[in-house]
Amino acid sequence: MNEVFKKILIVSLIALVVITLASASDLGAGMASVVILPIVLLVAGLILLASKEKQWAKVFLISSGIVLLLGFSVCTAAFMMGGGLGNMH
Repeated sequence: MNEVFKKILIVSLIALVVITLASASDLGAGMASVVILPIVLLVAGLILLASKEKQWAKVFLISSGIVLLLGFSVCTAAFMMGGGLGNMH
């Protein structure tokens, strides 16, 4: 498996676990983390791109898109289930 792909999986998984845990406690916290985490990953990727760390920049930029896509899906599902994963019956 490609080294960049492994790093993308690890960074994306960590971010998605944080979003899922935030959604489980409160939907507002989950939605805030869906907005904040991809922005942090995007800024980190741009900083790494400027500092000539091409491999890590690629990892953070691609992970930002993955977290946006899957994070909104998780929070939308939590909202449709009744306001959060912690409120499931």
